[in-house]
Amino acid sequence: MAKALERKTSVSAECLLAVAESRLAEFELLRREKRFVTAVYISGYAVEALLKCAICKTLRTQELPIVFHYHDLDSLLFFSGFEGDLKVVPRIYDNFTKFATTWNPEWRYRHPVQENLAAEQICNDVAVWLNDSGEGVVPWLKGRLL
Repeated sequence: MAKALERKTSVSAECLLAVAESRLAEFELLRREKRFVTAVYISGYAVEALLKCAICKTLRTQELPIVFHYHDLDSLLFFSGFEGDLKVVPRIYDNFTKFATTWNPEWRYRHPVQENLAAEQICNDVAVWLNDSGEGVVPWLKGRLL
């Protein structure tokens, strides 16, 4: 296992932060265009990128180790080293938990038309869970990264 941690990828912490910003902007654009399924799908990658950036910060490395190339948000939060701090803020932790139990990479297989209207409320919830200025996961994570 230690050997896998030593192996790096070409994915830098700087790139992960840029990816997160881009995915958040894409989320908002897709949401405005009422493409709710795709918006929710993209939102997960924003959170994932921020958590992976946090892992780089915690490990004091500029590149994400290969061992963290997966999509489980709860596990990424744990390895980021931020889980304990997040649990101290119950409303934000609750928003993270709601998001992490709603989102998974399988959203990519949801029908973009047939399931779109059903995803509208979820998309609106995601916008609050992630972006609320007082209780959003994204501002909280960015506050620890920047």
